[in-house]
Amino acid sequence: MDLIRLVALERRIGETLGRRVEILPEPVENPRLRGNVERDRALRSKHDPAHSPRHLIEKTRVERYLFGMDRKEFEQNDWARDAIERCIDRVCEAVVRLGEQADELMPAQPWGDIRGMGNRLRHAYDRIDVDVVWRTAKARLLELAAEARPAPARLEGDTAKR
Repeated sequence: MDLIRLVALERRIGETLGRRVEILPEPVENPRLRGNVERDRALRSKHDPAHSPRHLIEKTRVERYLFGMDRKEFEQNDWARDAIERCIDRVCEAVVRLGEQADELMPAQPWGDIRGMGNRLRHAYDRIDVDVVWRTAKARLLELAAEARPAPARLEGDTAKR
């Protein structure tokens, strides 16, 4: 099944059930992905419909993609640019899913601007400046990741108090 058909199936099932549905292959064989699935399941069961802020912590992935790469190489490497834009987009989506919790967890961040960044990436992708993406990846994502790292524990702490 391709991704378009998978999404169509999720939408039909979701409409029938009256809630959002995600279909994941079982079993998830990749140990790294399996850990993510298990962690997400645990957090979703505690915080549904809010989702884990783990996508706010994209620092290591971004660093790995950009390792040894300078600005000029980044501009010339379509794969790296696409990968970094995807990381930024995941951060934006995580913020949307967290809703008001984002403000509570990390009040110093400009969440409206971060949400808007995702809209720009999705809808004005043909007008994205490489320098802006580079600076975002090299500086802003690192700052955001550092502040977001303790956020999942704070969410779990808030749930334990309830």
